[in-house]
Amino acid sequence: MQRIFLIMYITFSTLVSAQEIVETKCVAHRGNNKYELENSMSAIVSALDAGADGVEIDVRHTFDGYPILLHDRTLNGVAMDRPGYKCPLNKNVSELFLFTIRKNCLLRNGEVVPVLNDVLDDDLRNRLEFFLELKDSPSNKTIDLIKKSLSMNRKINIISFKTKILKCLSKIFSADESVAFYRLYLLYVFPSQKFDASIMYTSFNYKRVKKNKQNLLNGIWTVDNEQVINSAFDQNLGFITTNDPFLCASIKKMRQIINQ
Repeated sequence: MQRIFLIMYITFSTLVSAQEIVETKCVAHRGNNKYELENSMSAIVSALDAGADGVEIDVRHTFDGYPILLHDRTLNGVAMDRPGYKCPLNKNVSELFLFTIRKNCLLRNGEVVPVLNDVLDDDLRNRLEFFLELKDSPSNKTIDLIKKSLSMNRKINIISFKTKILKCLSKIFSADESVAFYRLYLLYVFPSQKFDASIMYTSFNYKRVKKNKQNLLNGIWTVDNEQVINSAFDQNLGFITTNDPFLCASIKKMRQIINQ
């Protein structure tokens, strides 16, 4: 099916302007969660293999301040008991120590629950751009990890629904141009004048994005439709967050070939 899509895309490629410059990034939503467990190391590596420019990962904090990769407040949706132990699946991770989680729980794919430091290692950091969705306020440990990553000349993107979090971190990293901040929107009506926007894709929101006259860089999520992905490239959006990084990367590659 993927090969058929590529052939069809080449056939209709004359519709793409020869002057177009493709800069939009393909960002894998929670890693390549189409084939791997979301927010797992396997999902992140798979996103890299699929050709993604970056990955969006969810970050929550344990009681002792460790940033773990997790979307929900509890581990129930992604974890299981470690053999011989009982994982507190339904307890809010903000009430758990990292040691408790690591001792008693495994992800459903058999991996350990990853902490942010696991993904910001030298190899992955140099090959993927990370979009960190902060679900709660960052701890000093998280801030130190971001500082360490920036010291190695890598860009970090911070995204959140909570303006308070973005304001706090933007003050800390105000002098560092390698950090970008994105406000998440379910409904794009009153955009922030200070932060770039990461906007949920709906027809209403997308029309608003295309009419946006502010000097801000916008991205959309979560898009898996070929036509919309192509349209997002036409609009030169900053990034497309997708559950199908291979599709997005394939479209981007074809457009780059056409415009050479």
